[in-house]
Amino acid sequence: MPKANPPFFHRFLNRNKTSKEEAPPPYHSTSAFSSKIKAKHTPQWRWSNHQCKEWITAVLVTYLNLPLAEAEAKASQFEGFGPSLFERDHAWWEWFLGDGVGSPVFSLIFSLRDEPGALPEGITYDHYKRSQILGGVWFDEIVL
Repeated sequence: MPKANPPFFHRFLNRNKTSKEEAPPPYHSTSAFSSKIKAKHTPQWRWSNHQCKEWITAVLVTYLNLPLAEAEAKASQFEGFGPSLFERDHAWWEWFLGDGVGSPVFSLIFSLRDEPGALPEGITYDHYKRSQILGGVWFDEIVL
Protein backbone atom coordinates (compact mmCIF):
# COMPACT_ATOMS: atom_id res chain seq x y z
CA MET A 1 0.00 0.00 0.00
CA PRO A 2 1.56 3.38 -1.02
CA LYS A 3 2.46 5.85 1.69
CA ALA A 4 0.28 8.93 2.03
CA ASN A 5 1.91 12.27 1.33
CA PRO A 6 2.72 14.36 4.42
CA PRO A 7 0.13 17.14 5.02
CA PHE A 8 2.52 19.94 3.96
CA PHE A 9 3.29 18.12 0.70
CA HIS A 10 -0.42 17.60 0.03
CA ARG A 11 -1.02 21.34 0.52
CA PHE A 12 1.89 22.07 -1.81
CA LEU A 13 0.51 19.81 -4.54
CA ASN A 14 -2.98 21.25 -4.21
CA ARG A 15 -2.17 24.95 -3.97
CA ASN A 16 -3.64 27.14 -6.69
CA LYS A 17 -5.58 24.23 -8.16
CA THR A 18 -8.93 24.43 -9.78
CA SER A 19 -11.21 21.46 -9.66
CA LYS A 20 -10.30 20.57 -13.28
CA GLU A 21 -6.51 20.39 -12.71
CA GLU A 22 -4.73 17.23 -11.67
CA ALA A 23 -1.32 16.71 -10.09
CA PRO A 24 1.40 15.82 -12.61
CA PRO A 25 2.26 12.15 -12.91
CA PRO A 26 5.07 10.93 -10.65
CA TYR A 27 8.61 11.05 -12.01
CA HIS A 28 10.00 7.73 -13.20
CA SER A 29 13.59 7.37 -14.34
CA THR A 30 13.88 5.92 -17.83
CA SER A 31 16.58 4.93 -20.27
CA ALA A 32 17.89 7.63 -22.62
CA PHE A 33 16.27 5.88 -25.54
CA SER A 34 12.78 6.20 -24.14
CA SER A 35 13.46 9.90 -23.66
CA LYS A 36 12.67 12.69 -26.06
CA ILE A 37 16.28 13.89 -25.71
CA LYS A 38 18.47 12.57 -28.52
CA ALA A 39 22.14 12.94 -29.40
CA LYS A 40 21.24 15.23 -32.33
CA HIS A 41 19.68 17.79 -29.96
CA THR A 42 21.50 20.88 -28.80
CA PRO A 43 22.31 20.76 -25.09
CA GLN A 44 20.25 23.41 -23.31
CA TRP A 45 21.39 25.92 -20.68
CA ARG A 46 18.26 25.28 -18.59
CA TRP A 47 18.35 21.48 -18.66
CA SER A 48 18.05 19.58 -15.40
CA ASN A 49 20.71 17.15 -14.22
CA HIS A 50 18.57 14.26 -15.46
CA GLN A 51 18.21 15.79 -18.94
CA CYS A 52 21.98 16.32 -19.15
CA LYS A 53 22.58 12.69 -18.22
CA GLU A 54 20.11 11.55 -20.89
CA TRP A 55 21.86 13.65 -23.54
CA ILE A 56 25.33 12.45 -22.54
CA THR A 57 24.10 8.84 -22.65
CA ALA A 58 22.56 9.36 -26.08
CA VAL A 59 25.77 10.96 -27.43
CA LEU A 60 27.94 8.14 -26.09
CA VAL A 61 25.73 5.45 -27.63
CA THR A 62 24.86 7.18 -30.92
CA TYR A 63 28.15 8.81 -31.88
CA LEU A 64 30.76 6.79 -29.97
CA ASN A 65 29.08 3.36 -30.15
CA LEU A 66 29.43 2.65 -26.45
CA PRO A 67 27.16 -0.07 -25.08
CA LEU A 68 24.07 1.40 -23.41
CA ALA A 69 24.99 0.09 -19.94
CA GLU A 70 28.49 1.62 -20.14
CA ALA A 71 27.14 4.94 -21.44
CA GLU A 72 24.53 5.12 -18.69
CA ALA A 73 27.15 4.28 -16.05
CA LYS A 74 29.42 7.09 -17.25
CA ALA A 75 26.60 9.62 -17.62
CA SER A 76 25.14 8.77 -14.21
CA GLN A 77 28.23 10.31 -12.59
CA PHE A 78 27.58 13.74 -14.14
CA GLU A 79 26.92 16.44 -11.54
CA GLY A 80 25.34 19.79 -12.24
CA PHE A 81 22.76 20.94 -14.76
CA GLY A 82 22.70 22.69 -18.16
CA PRO A 83 25.39 25.34 -17.52
CA SER A 84 27.72 22.60 -16.27
CA LEU A 85 27.85 21.08 -19.76
CA PHE A 86 29.32 24.32 -21.14
CA GLU A 87 31.56 25.39 -18.25
CA ARG A 88 33.64 22.20 -18.28
CA ASP A 89 36.81 22.36 -20.34
CA HIS A 90 38.48 19.81 -22.59
CA ALA A 91 40.64 18.37 -19.80
CA TRP A 92 37.63 17.85 -17.55
CA TRP A 93 35.68 15.97 -20.24
CA GLU A 94 38.73 13.75 -20.92
CA TRP A 95 39.03 13.05 -17.18
CA PHE A 96 35.29 12.45 -16.78
CA LEU A 97 34.63 10.22 -19.81
CA GLY A 98 38.13 8.91 -20.53
CA ASP A 99 40.78 9.39 -23.19
CA GLY A 100 39.36 9.37 -26.68
CA VAL A 101 35.80 9.78 -25.42
CA GLY A 102 35.85 13.12 -23.62
CA SER A 103 37.50 15.04 -26.44
CA PRO A 104 34.77 14.46 -29.05
CA VAL A 105 32.03 15.21 -26.49
CA PHE A 106 33.74 18.50 -25.62
CA SER A 107 34.11 19.30 -29.33
CA LEU A 108 30.43 18.57 -29.92
CA ILE A 109 29.38 20.88 -27.07
CA PHE A 110 31.82 23.51 -28.37
CA SER A 111 30.32 23.32 -31.86
CA LEU A 112 26.74 23.63 -30.54
CA ARG A 113 27.32 26.47 -28.06
CA ASP A 114 25.87 29.16 -30.36
CA GLU A 115 22.68 27.24 -31.14
CA PRO A 116 19.35 28.45 -29.69
CA GLY A 117 18.95 27.57 -26.01
CA ALA A 118 22.61 26.66 -25.52
CA LEU A 119 25.16 29.14 -24.15
CA PRO A 120 23.39 32.49 -23.55
CA GLU A 121 24.77 35.54 -25.32
CA GLY A 122 27.30 37.35 -23.16
CA ILE A 123 28.39 34.26 -21.22
CA THR A 124 31.99 33.31 -21.95
CA TYR A 125 34.47 30.82 -20.58
CA ASP A 126 38.24 30.86 -20.92
CA HIS A 127 38.22 27.59 -22.83
CA TYR A 128 36.11 29.15 -25.61
CA LYS A 129 38.04 31.89 -27.34
CA ARG A 130 36.60 33.94 -30.15
CA SER A 131 39.02 35.98 -32.21
CA GLN A 132 38.51 38.45 -35.02
CA ILE A 133 40.73 38.48 -38.06
CA LEU A 134 40.97 41.02 -40.89
CA GLY A 135 37.73 41.88 -42.59
CA GLY A 136 35.59 41.30 -39.50
CA VAL A 137 35.46 37.52 -39.94
CA TRP A 138 35.26 35.57 -36.68
CA PHE A 139 36.98 32.27 -36.06
CA ASP A 140 36.90 30.00 -33.03
CA GLU A 141 39.82 28.56 -31.20
CA ILE A 142 39.56 25.66 -28.79
CA VAL A 143 41.92 25.95 -25.85
CA LEU A 144 43.15 22.45 -25.04
